[in-house]
Amino acid sequence: MLDAMDKYAGKTAEEVEAGGNQQAVAPSATARLAGWSARHAWWILGGWILVLVSAFLLAGNLDVTSEGGVATTDARRASALIEDATGQKPRAVEFVLVEANDGPIDEELFATVVGSIVAEMREIEVVESVSSYQDGAEPLRTPDGRMALIQVNTSLGQMDDLEPAEAVLDIVEEANKNSGLRVTTIGNMSIERLFGAMAEETFQKGEMIGIIAALIIMLAVFGAVVAALVPVLLAIVAVLTAVGIIALISMVQDLNEFTVIVTTMVGLAVGIDYTLFIVQRFREERDRGLERYDAITMAGATASRTVLFSGLAVAIALAGMLIMPDILFKSFGILARWLLLSRLLRPR
Repeated sequence: MLDAMDKYAGKTAEEVEAGGNQQAVAPSATARLAGWSARHAWWILGGWILVLVSAFLLAGNLDVTSEGGVATTDARRASALIEDATGQKPRAVEFVLVEANDGPIDEELFATVVGSIVAEMREIEVVESVSSYQDGAEPLRTPDGRMALIQVNTSLGQMDDLEPAEAVLDIVEEANKNSGLRVTTIGNMSIERLFGAMAEETFQKGEMIGIIAALIIMLAVFGAVVAALVPVLLAIVAVLTAVGIIALISMVQDLNEFTVIVTTMVGLAVGIDYTLFIVQRFREERDRGLERYDAITMAGATASRTVLFSGLAVAIALAGMLIMPDILFKSFGILARWLLLSRLLRPR
């Protein structure tokens, strides 16, 4: 393999692609695109800046849902039967637990806190009903009187956007801080907020660690800061472009909320890998004596063409998730296609 590479050292892409019989043939599409991009660098840079600005504006319209799961499972079919029978989707519910402090129970304080929480909950627009032991529902308080449960029923479906019910959680947090009693909650709103916070924290830490690790590896491979930054920056460009396209798709088709997280994860991994391959090939051709434009064209004729077919193969494979009867997997299938497309059309 090294002998073959030595044979092509110092030759242009057209000479390499001429073959053993030295009959001139047209360079590949990736070689022509790489050469044209190199000779019109400012046009390419301006075009990608325009793409990034458009993607940034579109990202503000990203509309994703927490809905997921295979619709053909027994649980989903049972839920659908209940919905058909009642004419209503399962409602989002929150259960607030009020606990007395250790020692004798301050009944007046306990009753005041429960009554205050119930009154504030009933003022929230999306809350349909609030039940507590003070309304005659005695089972909502333990026999020893140390704990009481408040059931908050909303008009929102479990799969709806639960942001309008955020005030329910704010009331619980305020009561827990200032009431003198322990007030906690569990339900659809609190679980969604907890998962969202955990996902955001994990996403930020994970991607930051990944980018730093990638930069360290790039510095070790290239030994130069600029060359090390190129794969990371181009991967970020691909991710931002894909997010803009996904935001556009989300206007007409439901996408799961984890789509953006997976987009960043896959985009950085694939983007850095592919760019590293191409940049390394360009550096090798420069070390062999090729001029800058010839080295770019050679990298386009070899490494870029490999990346193109590899990316298309991965996109086709991941698109197989579109046949899954689950919005989560369908979202991954959609994002994979557009993410890889944006990566393959990166600035060269």
